Amino acid sequence: MTKMIRIAIVDDQTLFREGLKRMLTDVPNYRVVASGAHGIEILDQLTTDVHLLLMDVSMPEMNGFELVPKVKKRFPAIKILALSMHDNPEYILKLMHLGIQGYLLKDSDIDEIQEAIHKVVVLGEVHYNEVVSSAMQRKNQRVLSSGPTLHVPTFTAKELELIQGFCLGLSAIEVGNRMNISVYTVNGHKERIMTKMNVKNMAGLVSYAHRNKLL
Repeated sequence: MTKMIRIAIVDDQTLFREGLKRMLTDVPNYRVVASGAHGIEILDQLTTDVHLLLMDVSMPEMNGFELVPKVKKRFPAIKILALSMHDNPEYILKLMHLGIQGYLLKDSDIDEIQEAIHKVVVLGEVHYNEVVSSAMQRKNQRVLSSGPTLHVPTFTAKELELIQGFCLGLSAIEVGNRMNISVYTVNGHKERIMTKMNVKNMAGLVSYAHRNKLL
């Protein structure tokens, strides 16, 4: 039997919120159980039965940056996918650091949204696509241009997923299973990541990820 996924939506744009709600309602195993225009409104509706919060970032009363820590504290099992008009790297990196499971632009089609929901809720993975990779690359380029002695590596979306898995304490086999790639591929990526970070072991990798807010 397919698992029923219970979803909450928070977005201050009524047309977008209601349109997304209608699209998700058409998916057989999705049920939208709560919706609100800002963080305060949705917090009053969340329960432990909710699996996923689809969250706008820029909202009145309580925005996404303020909402995420409150949800994580009160409902740690709820997964959070940010839906935003902005591909601002500071937005993305800060939300990643706060612990969201994925980031999508609002112009994403329903297939990508469904893919992200499946990865986050069913597979227990994170969903950071080329939007995140591109944003981080732009941020890195700005940092690099600020001084010739700085070296800030660029990480691809796949590398970010691997880093997330390693920081969760997963083994190479477990990370490979999550991403549907072989352990040899995982280890190859791990070596390249560690080279980019200029670290020698997993402890250094995890420390670097936390220090540079890659999570």
